[in-house]
Amino acid sequence: MCLFRRKQVGKIYKTTDGYFANNPKNKKTRHVVVVDQRSFDGAIAVAKIHSKKEGRKGCIDNIVLSPKKHKVLKQNSVVERRVIHGIKRNNKFQPIYRRELTGTKSKLGFVEFAKLRRELGGRTQKEKNVYRSTRRKWHKGFSNKKK
Repeated sequence: MCLFRRKQVGKIYKTTDGYFANNPKNKKTRHVVVVDQRSFDGAIAVAKIHSKKEGRKGCIDNIVLSPKKHKVLKQNSVVERRVIHGIKRNNKFQPIYRRELTGTKSKLGFVEFAKLRRELGGRTQKEKNVYRSTRRKWHKGFSNKKK
């Protein structure tokens, strides 16, 4: 039985860098895009959005999000390959819920999101396999039981 529909996938949210690093003093705003959503509790997995001029190494360069199409962005931006499935609080990993993020009205298009899904996880096949394995375990809630 599916309790939560995957309605959040592809949406752009706003948060702070301190949220991911467990540092409430860091107030720098950060845009993130939802790349996956769990069906049994509605938890989301996100990828960070960086400005194109930063020239980061772990970003997907062939997908450029322009401010013309996405009004919440101020300049051309790229998405990071790394996917964040949860945050660490009090030495325990906790899932990310959309109520902890600030919503925006922007969403990735179908073609943009399809390209993004293909490039997530890493550059090499080994990194992509690790990402797929982690994603499967995350969908099960990191439990050892077979569902």
